[in-house]
Amino acid sequence: MTKEKIYTTRCPVCGGNGNSVTMVRWDYYRFDTVKDWHYHHCATCGTCFCDLFFRWSTVEWGTFVYNREYSLVDPGAGERVRKIFPVINGLLREHAPDAKSLIDYGGGNGDLADMLKAAAYDAYCFDIHGRLDTCPDKADAVTAIEVLEHATAPHMLWGYLREVLNPGGLLMATTETCDGIADISAWFYANPRAGHAVIYSGKALELMAERYHFRPVCQQGPLYVWRAE
Repeated sequence: MTKEKIYTTRCPVCGGNGNSVTMVRWDYYRFDTVKDWHYHHCATCGTCFCDLFFRWSTVEWGTFVYNREYSLVDPGAGERVRKIFPVINGLLREHAPDAKSLIDYGGGNGDLADMLKAAAYDAYCFDIHGRLDTCPDKADAVTAIEVLEHATAPHMLWGYLREVLNPGGLLMATTETCDGIADISAWFYANPRAGHAVIYSGKALELMAERYHFRPVCQQGPLYVWRAE
């Protein structure tokens, strides 16, 4: 099986050409499961993306990705939320001390929202495949923990995140970038079974933040913090 071949399709971030493609397994964690899932490489901004997901309906996402076995694909999700809560809480107190309302976008079962609510924030979870609270139209902060890579319409997502934030509000998001990954077919993050449809480069994140008027505040590893201008 050839790992890489020339292919051309449009990048969902910058519109540039995806001029090569790497074939990866459907589920990185189950090496006996092989399927022709292709991640394209954008020649302009460096984003890697799997365009097969772009044709899926919400029902297909729920059937093949966000189903009862999803916890087997991402068994560390609960521990990750527990570890990131004090970091998020500290960043809010440092960079948005007056913030009261918060939406955890793509927050799964709502654990992070519940922790933030216990910390005296008016916090909500918004996840069309998980807990769907009735959220306010505007919020002082939005968290998106391991969410950006799941969205097949990046501009729609970033537009919503900007629209829902009050001026000066914080967006805190975690995602891995594909910078420096020589062979994504051997990279755990290029995992279609986990629903990783669009894997950003650092340049792509900068492009989206600038386009939707987010100013960088700080970065801690895969955690990015921007302020809505």
